[in-house]
Amino acid sequence: AMLDRDNKDIDVQYRKNQKLPVFDVTASYTQNGTGGVQTVRGNVLGTSQVLNVIPGGIGNALGQLFGYGYTGYNVGFTVSIPLNNKAADADFSRAVNDRQISQNKIDAVLQQVALDVRNALTQVQTNRSRIDTTEAALKLARQKLDAEQQKFQLGTSTLRFVLEEQQNVAQAESNELQTVVNFNKSLVDLDRATGMTLKKNNIDFGKALGPVAAASTKNASEIAAR
Repeated sequence: AMLDRDNKDIDVQYRKNQKLPVFDVTASYTQNGTGGVQTVRGNVLGTSQVLNVIPGGIGNALGQLFGYGYTGYNVGFTVSIPLNNKAADADFSRAVNDRQISQNKIDAVLQQVALDVRNALTQVQTNRSRIDTTEAALKLARQKLDAEQQKFQLGTSTLRFVLEEQQNVAQAESNELQTVVNFNKSLVDLDRATGMTLKKNNIDFGKALGPVAAASTKNASEIAAR
């Protein structure tokens, strides 16, 4: 998702540049040499007559070429100013719109990830509290069983009441075990929300959620360590 947004950013910049004026500068340099026999003519008594014949050849041409006798320079520039370039404007607007759509998708993913993390963290905290509750209930059930067994040994209670307290202890142990299982499952869900979901969407958890992510991860670690 973020890679697509980055590509859209590049396209927006490209389309924006297409709306700018274009200034091109060109320059050239030439060096020439002439060869062959040169005939010098002049007007003598109203007629064109040969005044002189200058012999020459390829050697003469090369000599002129490297003698810098016929040097040429050329410099030019071209300016293109787009006036009411509707095509470029339309391309730029479309690129901006595509980029915004891509950003909206990222925002939606981030919001969903944040919601998943918060829900998972809440479930972890709830299940950890339930463990505390079931541990206290188990402790109380065992104390009642001990008391009932002592009463039975003293002859002030019956076997039926002892068996009832044993059943209560067994149920309390089962409840505690279930809350531990639920707590571990909620830790897995939290790990999925803060790990796999982010990797799938190529999102940096810390940068995406900021303080919320850091606090969630810290709280989950503290709860798991209790």
